[in-house]
Parts: sequence; C-alpha cells; structure tokens
Amino acid sequence: MYLTVVIPTHNRRDCCKEALLYFNNQSFKDFEIIIVDDGSEDGTGEIVNNLAVFYPLRYFYQTNKGQAAARNLGIKNAQGEIIFFTDDDCVPAENNLLAIHAQAHKNIKNNRAVFLGRAVLHPSIKITPFIKYIDDYHLAYSKIKHQDDVPPGCFYPDNISINKDFLIQAGMFDQEFFPKSAYEDGELGFRLHKKGMKLIFIPEAKVWHNNHIRFKSYPNDMWKRGYWSVRLAEKVPELKYKTNINETKNIFKLILKRIIFNRFIMRLCVKIIDFLDKKNIKIPIIVYKKVLDFYKIQGIRDYRNKKI
Repeated sequence: MYLTVVIPTHNRRDCCKEALLYFNNQSFKDFEIIIVDDGSEDGTGEIVNNLAVFYPLRYFYQTNKGQAAARNLGIKNAQGEIIFFTDDDCVPAENNLLAIHAQAHKNIKNNRAVFLGRAVLHPSIKITPFIKYIDDYHLAYSKIKHQDDVPPGCFYPDNISINKDFLIQAGMFDQEFFPKSAYEDGELGFRLHKKGMKLIFIPEAKVWHNNHIRFKSYPNDMWKRGYWSVRLAEKVPELKYKTNINETKNIFKLILKRIIFNRFIMRLCVKIIDFLDKKNIKIPIIVYKKVLDFYKIQGIRDYRNKKI
C-alpha cells in the first residue's frame, strides 16, 4: 500500500458518504481510506460500513476527542507509506488528485517533502460577498509566493500529503495541547518546519470544499480562533504577535470605541450583515473585518482571563 487517505468526521454522515463515493473514480489505485469517527451520533458508522466502494476502506470509532486525536488514530493505523489528509466536507475535483500527490512524492524522493494541494469552493455553493471574502481569508493561498517554498502556516490538512515516518518522528498532531479543532494543524506545520520540512504547493491537485457557511455563524468561529491563538502562541512563540491587541491611548477614541464595539451592537451588526449577504448585497470589506476582529479579540481576552 503506497498511500493512505485519512479523513476525520463528526456527525456528517451525508458529507462523509459523498466524499467516499467520489474516491471511487480516482485513476491512482494503490490507496486505502481510513475514516476516523470522532464520536458521531448520526449513524455514520452504519453508512460507512455498508458503502459500496472499490478500494480498501477501514472505519475506526473513538469517543469525541477532537480532530487532532482522530487524525492521530488514522496515522497509527495507516498501512500506506504516504499519508494524505483531507476533510469529510471535501471531495476530489478531478480523478487524478491522488495520482498527482503520489507522483510528486516519487519525483522528489525526499521524505521531508510535504505537498499541499488547493481547496476551492464546491460548485454547488452560492458565492456571496462574504463567502468570497472569508474563502480568501481562511485559506491564504495568496501568501504563497514560491510554490517550492511555502510558509509552514499553510499546513492545511484538507488537501496535503506527507511521509508517514516523518510525521511520526515529528510527534504527529498534539492532541493533548489542542483537544479542540483549532490551530493543531498550524502548530504541527511549524514543528515539521523546524525538523526540515520542505512544503511544496501543487495547485493542480484540487479538492472541492463543500462548506456552506453563513455570516451569522462565523463570529463564533472567530472567537475560537482568538481563544486558541493564544494557546498556539504558548507553543510557537514566534506567533505571539498574532495575539496582540492594539488599544488606542487617546481617551476620547477609546471611549468612542467602547461605545460602538460592544456585544449588543455587534450582535445587531451580525444580523444586518447576514441579511445583506443573503440578498447578495456587497458591503465594504472593512465592515466584515471590524466585526469579526471584535469576536477574535474577545476570544483572546477570554483565554487570558481563563473564561470558556
């Protein structure tokens, strides 16, 4: 077995089924898929175990421990030399996805070479102004200036392949430090970088990301990003700057800021922006940024105050 696909899942049986069926069409055949069910209660196991697929498929169940623990369980049970990570809401955009990753590893012959593909929005998703903005923000491919020298912060486990031995030697995902799904991938990326990882971008290897996101749900995601970014900075000190909160020293500006940026006003803004986005009405990007930054800063402050 050359390649093992590891997919963690939690209460997304329909997404998981779609992803697994898409892999039936891959031109590269020397692979298996491991599904790690992170405590689902929606019948995911029954769906997976009764699915008709044309490749080896193995299912593992664990109590809800988070994506880091789920991926680690998949790594430990993988029979492949190369691990390909993706998510349960991602599907191959072309039938050569795994072939591109496999050939990339065979061409380089460096067990520290890691190959990052591209995730693009699923064709079924209606592109609203906010979705376009957040897609660029969430997966910052624009930060990649050279395809053969990708920043370690771009270690995105929705379309990435890595040598299993190198991954195990680096210690895999830190499931104890990151029990929730937030920044465990970024921390691993920086750890691998320090151990000699060469992260290479192969944009022709694409997955479709079936992420139907709404603005009204994203402030909670930003709060989590803020909260866990402080945790990340504890392990990766060079990222501490991401947790800085720059407060104005001008007392009048500070009072005005406190009047405008409070929970009540922000909740109202979220409802208005969500309504406008559903109507496909474009608003200045700075509005998205200011509202979402408010929730990220709240997460940073809550972590420092040890609130959860």
